[in-house]
Amino acid sequence: MCIKGGDVCEFHIDGYYISVGICTIIGLLWYRIFYRRIKYFQKIPRQEWRVIKNK
Repeated sequence: MCIKGGDVCEFHIDGYYISVGICTIIGLLWYRIFYRRIKYFQKIPRQEWRVIKNK
């Protein structure tokens, strides 16, 4: 609120809502960009994920 008769104004904005909004946008963009790769990884059989493969 601005102080009456002066040129000083104070704005109080809660950073929580700003960070939630920014993180939501980043998360949606990340999901949109990597959606196909995520689906590809989900289709790979579990045996392919192993470091040491059974013969």
